[in-house]
Amino acid sequence: ATYIYTYESGSYAAPSSTTQAVSAIAATTATGNGNVTALGAPAATQHGHVWATHPNPTTSDSKTTNGVPSATGAYTSSLTGLVQSTLYYVRAYITNLVGTFYGAQVSFTTSGSTPAVTTDLVTEIATTTALGNGSIDNNGGTAVTEHGVCWSTSANPTIADSKTTDGATDVIGGFFSLITGLTAATLYHVRAYATNTSGTGYGADVTFTSFAAGAPIVTTEAATSVQPTTAIGNGTIVDIGGSAVTEHGHCWGTSTNPTTADSKTTKGAGSAGAFTSVITGLTAGTVYYARAYATNSYGTAYGNNVEMHSLLAGETLGNLVVLGEHLAYTTAA
Repeated sequence: ATYIYTYESGSYAAPSSTTQAVSAIAATTATGNGNVTALGAPAATQHGHVWATHPNPTTSDSKTTNGVPSATGAYTSSLTGLVQSTLYYVRAYITNLVGTFYGAQVSFTTSGSTPAVTTDLVTEIATTTALGNGSIDNNGGTAVTEHGVCWSTSANPTIADSKTTDGATDVIGGFFSLITGLTAATLYHVRAYATNTSGTGYGADVTFTSFAAGAPIVTTEAATSVQPTTAIGNGTIVDIGGSAVTEHGHCWGTSTNPTTADSKTTKGAGSAGAFTSVITGLTAGTVYYARAYATNSYGTAYGNNVEMHSLLAGETLGNLVVLGEHLAYTTAA
């Protein structure tokens, strides 16, 4: 309908626009569609879309300002800052000196996203089993219906590969899953996963090597006395395995999962218990990965990866302290 308003200065006509269905709906954005059907008199000075989570939004709510419409016809607006998995109401609007006029209301629901997941280091590695660790950082906007870890001998495994199925959860945070059916002395790739109505989200790819049958069981502890070119490696032979340990020590490199083919210490025969190694030949200011190892007649077993940051020349370790309302890093005495 066309509205005519009569003032002392003459007759003014209201502009008009219609609202079409919203398109390109995503988790936090969408496209509003409208059509200018009359420019009004005097001509419209502004047009766009308004939206809100309540019915009949106005220009007091979220809106786009597409400026002066040059002619009648279709137009679009970018609706931004939306919340995923949320119902919104939208109306086209157009303004001139007479006032602001709205098209009919339409509604839409933003999509969700897949859960955000982190894969943590695998622990309790044995010959045929290991413990996968991960965390659900957010559920993507809808309930998690399944979660666990998946693994394969190829990178970036999916739920089409071997997996655990730990079921639905409303817990945001860490979880663990028992990995079974492994082959001895084999390199595996693992990813934590979580599924909701939008799909499956995965954590990053993490690798580990299952123990050789009868091989020792070894853990790696954090390195100490880290300097620009040296550090002390710490490890434990938890179990010597099926025969005597003939060699043990630490191996290290700038990539994860170093082996005895990389730089290593050789400490000879060993028994169950803690041990240390003097790691040398480091490059100052470099990130290294170290693993304790032990060898018997069944093979060589490795502990978990430990990250080392060699100091820069002249750098000293300090302490993180609280000074009033601030954190400060103090140099060593």
